[in-house]
Amino acid sequence: MTITSFTSTNDGTVTIDGSNYTVQNANQSYSLSEPDTNTLRFQLQSGDYWNGSQRSEIAGNTVYAAGTQINLSYDFMVEPGPVDDANGPGEWTVIGQMHEDSLTGSPPFAVELVNGDHMAIDIGTSNPVYLYTDPNPLVRGQYYSMQVQVKFANDSSGFLEVWRNGVQIVDYHGPIGNDLGTYWKEGVYRSASSQTMAVDYRNLQITTGSAPAPTSTTSSTTTPTSPVTSPSSTTPTTPSVTKPVLTVADNSLWVAGRGGTVDLGTKVSTTDSNDRVTVHITGLPKYESITDNLDGQTFHGKDITLTAAQVNSGLTLTSTYRGGGHPVAELTLTASATDPSTGAVATAAPQIISVTDPRPATVSTTTTSSHDDHAVTDQQPAAATTAVTPTTSQTIEPTDHQSAAANAGFLASRAFELLQQHLDPAASSLATTAAHPVMAADHPSATGTTMASLASQSFALLNQYLAAHTGRVDPGQIVAAVSQATGWGHDTLLARPQH
Repeated sequence: MTITSFTSTNDGTVTIDGSNYTVQNANQSYSLSEPDTNTLRFQLQSGDYWNGSQRSEIAGNTVYAAGTQINLSYDFMVEPGPVDDANGPGEWTVIGQMHEDSLTGSPPFAVELVNGDHMAIDIGTSNPVYLYTDPNPLVRGQYYSMQVQVKFANDSSGFLEVWRNGVQIVDYHGPIGNDLGTYWKEGVYRSASSQTMAVDYRNLQITTGSAPAPTSTTSSTTTPTSPVTSPSSTTPTTPSVTKPVLTVADNSLWVAGRGGTVDLGTKVSTTDSNDRVTVHITGLPKYESITDNLDGQTFHGKDITLTAAQVNSGLTLTSTYRGGGHPVAELTLTASATDPSTGAVATAAPQIISVTDPRPATVSTTTTSSHDDHAVTDQQPAAATTAVTPTTSQTIEPTDHQSAAANAGFLASRAFELLQQHLDPAASSLATTAAHPVMAADHPSATGTTMASLASQSFALLNQYLAAHTGRVDPGQIVAAVSQATGWGHDTLLARPQH
């Protein structure tokens, strides 16, 4: 293995023996380093996330077709530090994996740490299936030499053989993988942890095609168990896993858009503390996300998986919906438990949570009137209103000149009442609007046809304001104009544009 091009930046490219690998880490200065031209060092600390998980890895750009024999060799060392704490349900630590192309979930081959610092070989594609678990913990600070020969095929032609320090620990023949291409990833990939962990890799080599069995290299300080052979179809393993219990406080929730949040109210439990429990959630729309209270991770996408610890810490759903409709998201939650020793899986019945995003709180009401080809639209925040009884039209017919004079004050008050009803229908009505007396000063009393003209001009002025005014109507201007009744004949107010 010779590193000919190196970068520690996330999404950057590292070149090893002519093959390119993409960097996947949290972009910290310590995430990835190159101690020498044959060695890469990966380090994870609490809060170092990539794509929703704590991860510092490189992913090979070369995808090997299903049915191809892949020969992999490398050395790895877990640096001294606290014993790995990924021991609870739904927790994991992966230190090297062949990952299937375009498929989420567990890889078809992975080297993991379980039950503390015990190395295990996993061939699960959606849940762990351990072919080998070391009864002794690995030695921190010591390099282990790994040789792997594998053919991923979902039939009897598939196989996996693994040697550690020249001693074969896995000899499996049978279905493995999902007939998809695979690529190599090395580094550290784990569930949430507050620990700091560093792993070194050196001397990586990958070839394809038939190859002889590896020969012994450095002797191991731990004694592996006997190689695991293909499981017998006549003697199935008795499951030792317990179905988890998923509880949902409310299956019908609503959340305000534009940043609103709601507690999903979910919990998951099991009576078998050895099981690894996860909750799979599908159906999350792109305008919603879920954040756990354990470590503050935020998850996006239609298909996500959370650990039991994340679920039980409390899940908060956030909506950024900005439309005016009422979209409903149907979230399907499925809890599964896996026995870490046998690989047996038990799944609870799925539960559905419906999450509705309501319309924004403020809407508009529209009132349109037309007059002389003018349209007026009045938009106001919606509010609880008091119904207003429509006012029937009234015809004023003065019987003599004296009664017409008395009607001038009535016309002014009536104009003001109608204006108030137009301006504030929610707060007043004709039955409750107080009369506004109008005092006409310094103008002689009008009689005869003059008062009939005043009545017509009073309502004409009101109509002009209601139908043609594009801004806010000033009731004071109406009252002032009506109060100067006898001066209308000499005023050009009606002829002036009002917008």
